[in-house]
Amino acid sequence: MLDINTLIADEVESTAHWRYMKACEFPDDADRNSEAAARLERIAADLRKAEGSQLHWRLQGLAGKNPEGFGEILSQLTRAVGFRSSAETGTEFLEELFFHAESWLEQDGVVVPFSAK
Repeated sequence: MLDINTLIADEVESTAHWRYMKACEFPDDADRNSEAAARLERIAADLRKAEGSQLHWRLQGLAGKNPEGFGEILSQLTRAVGFRSSAETGTEFLEELFFHAESWLEQDGVVVPFSAK
């Protein structure tokens, strides 16, 4: 069975590392990328402490219905933190993820692309 908490926290941490690399790659936008990376690290730490919440169970169900689509939505949302996502905590991130996953995973399994709020 998919360990949804580990999957989400690992993706958030991975994106934090990616944002730090982007800060080096794009010095003109280093502050924004570094701030996003730091926020992602805080969110990942929150997520690791909050395993088994109601949102985790609900996300587990959505991910089970369409694992590839869920993974794409998760990836898109982690990249949006600090840019188009205002999530500051693990709970806020999970709530936003649930909203987008529930809204975007259509009956036929098509993922609607992430757009600005």
